[in-house]
Amino acid sequence: MEERTNNNSPVESSDLIQINVGGVKHEVLRSTLQRFPGTKLANLSNDNARKGSDFIVSRGEFYFDRHPGIFTTILNCYRTGELHMDRNACGCALAHELEFWGINEVAFQKCCTTKYMESEYMKTQLTLFEKTFSSEQSHYNREPGCGKLQEKIWAFLDNPFSSVPAKAFGVWTVLMIVLSIITLCLETVDGLKEEIGPPEISKITGIQEGVLRSNYSVVIHEGLNNNQTGTVSWWITDPMDSNNSKKVIHIGEHFHVPNSFLIYIDYVLFAYFSLELVTRFIFSPHKGRFWLSFYTFCDVIALIPGVVLYVTNFVHPVNKLKTSTLDIVRALGTARILRLLRFMRFSMACKLLLYTLMASIKEIFLMLGLLLLGAITFASLVYFGELISDSDEVLITNIPIGIWYAMVTMTTVGYGDFYPKSIGGYIVGSGCVICGVLVIAFTVPVIVNNFLMFYAHASSMDKKSERPFKNRNRDDKQQID
Repeated sequence: MEERTNNNSPVESSDLIQINVGGVKHEVLRSTLQRFPGTKLANLSNDNARKGSDFIVSRGEFYFDRHPGIFTTILNCYRTGELHMDRNACGCALAHELEFWGINEVAFQKCCTTKYMESEYMKTQLTLFEKTFSSEQSHYNREPGCGKLQEKIWAFLDNPFSSVPAKAFGVWTVLMIVLSIITLCLETVDGLKEEIGPPEISKITGIQEGVLRSNYSVVIHEGLNNNQTGTVSWWITDPMDSNNSKKVIHIGEHFHVPNSFLIYIDYVLFAYFSLELVTRFIFSPHKGRFWLSFYTFCDVIALIPGVVLYVTNFVHPVNKLKTSTLDIVRALGTARILRLLRFMRFSMACKLLLYTLMASIKEIFLMLGLLLLGAITFASLVYFGELISDSDEVLITNIPIGIWYAMVTMTTVGYGDFYPKSIGGYIVGSGCVICGVLVIAFTVPVIVNNFLMFYAHASSMDKKSERPFKNRNRDDKQQID
């Protein structure tokens, strides 16, 4: 945008141009408007501009129904040659006015560019936020064949806020999910497990239960293994050997039987969630989209470990009595906690947290990259620092252990399982702590600010949605009076 300087010459009435913007009148020198040629205000300095529709002949002025306050900012740009943003001005409103008057955004001075760009960034982010969470994600498109009864039942099953009974059903389902998680946790408590008896030993050894009861006795050996942890070994002995010598059969270690009461509860909960999934599928208005839903995927993943375990234990009952590869499947049983996501999607706080992580993905990757770079650097330094030391008991014996030490140090966790013992290692560790604090201090506030921005906007949206109802009730009351 080319700029022209004013000439110092006597001011005449013909040099003044009257401009009325939103009821506020301005008198501007013709030479001032010509400072930026090609703009809308610069064109007003031409004599042909008086023939346009914006010129009121009876008043001898140009009239524009625009923002009068922002126009003062734009007019000052012509007078000073610098574009500044008023402290109380909205950047988005200013952008519309700049576009109308034909002024380029690059005219902003450095002191105001950041504030202006922040307004544009905030508008873009909040627009995307509204598009993402403006409507409930649980409602699927209604197919032509979907009746009102099916629609009501589907709302009852899928949206706990559709009615009071649906809310009660949602609370009940959440309690069932929590109970299934508690059951999974209690099944791992040693104090609640049941000792194996003749029926279980018969399955393990293949000896008939009657023969086992009459001819064998169980001997339990408790001790410590190489890792100094407690072990329990189960043996059976036959005192009536043909050689009159005691026959001992070692049947294994760590045999356990889960509490039968907890197992029955698990069976009932498995049947409940299976029935719920089938029912939701039957009344779903869109069957294909139902199976492609992320929340349906979570329900299926939570049921698969139960199916595998129940079928395997039925075919090979001995598997549930000892440690095996099926423990990996049992570990996948923790996926039942994913069922809570179906209800957490209705929580605005959870939505805000998820969207904040998505909107701050660049900052998150930046933080992880800096942490990884620092961890590798300090791990190498502390390893070689310990290697050249005279310490007899070096804990950081390789770089991978050094990376673990650097990560827990930079994140200020500090487990204390590995640490340097030399002066050089102490120096490196001190630098590791300082760098970790700086990395977190520089990146985390960006994520926090995004969350606060989305939270404030979500709160304002909720309040704004309530106001029309209040105003409508007030109008209705006035009409009644």
